[in-house]
Amino acid sequence: MTNNYFDYDKLSKRPEGVLHKDFISAMDGLENINLEQLQNIVNFIFRQFGYWETEWAFSLEDNPNILAQDESEGWEQIIKTFKDLLVKKSPETIELISKAQNFILMKYLIKRRVEYNKTRPLERISTSILSNISFLSSKIGFKNIGLKLYRNSLYPKGTIGRSFAQ
Repeated sequence: MTNNYFDYDKLSKRPEGVLHKDFISAMDGLENINLEQLQNIVNFIFRQFGYWETEWAFSLEDNPNILAQDESEGWEQIIKTFKDLLVKKSPETIELISKAQNFILMKYLIKRRVEYNKTRPLERISTSILSNISFLSSKIGFKNIGLKLYRNSLYPKGTIGRSFAQ
């Protein structure tokens, strides 16, 4: 099934940065889609959420990207709806889709941090050190400290993401 805006079978080729309201207005006939199409839609939604959440988290505290915040919140609501729909069609996927969502979000966050660090060699070194210390802390039983260190290594100073990591 296709409509004017989306071909459910080719969503993986759609770029990031789609506005959630455009997606909502383009969705029709969802009751007639098969499981594979629904999985494509959910993966597309995860990618959009990952993109917008990363844009929001890496925006500066003193100049936050309000569009990214609104889009991140909008895509998060869409995720809840589509996760429920996917679980209803295929109950065994519940654990897998939560892991997929986290994996896709982390992929975007890490990619953004790597891009940020390209022109900042000292940041690259400190990010690596903090990240390794965070993994070690978690391994030896200090999970909360490890998580805080990891968040600090992931988000640059002065960003929304770093402010939430504190």
